[in-house]
Amino acid sequence: MTITTTFNILTLNVAPSLDGLSQVVTSVVSQVISTDGTYSAQQTFTDPVGAPNPGDFTAYPNLTSAQVMGWIPNHGADQAVLDYLSANIAEQANPPIVQPPLPWSA
Repeated sequence: MTITTTFNILTLNVAPSLDGLSQVVTSVVSQVISTDGTYSAQQTFTDPVGAPNPGDFTAYPNLTSAQVMGWIPNHGADQAVLDYLSANIAEQANPPIVQPPLPWSA
């Protein structure tokens, strides 16, 4: 079973004004999704962003996905996260507990 994984930024939480700057990102909500084509598993994270540096501050409208991804841990490559998602998919494919129909209802 081949598992593919994608990493998405879902939301940027923004302070309208902080340290004399406008529209400052304070945290990033991201998601890692793994799938084998039949089953999928996901994990969502909220990561705080450090205090803004006025010397290299990028205005909100000019932010890029690559820049924001550089601010947060690389969940998509974190082996513990990948192992968790893979185990979840394996459990969906081969559940350890099942609920068959009641024998008297057939």
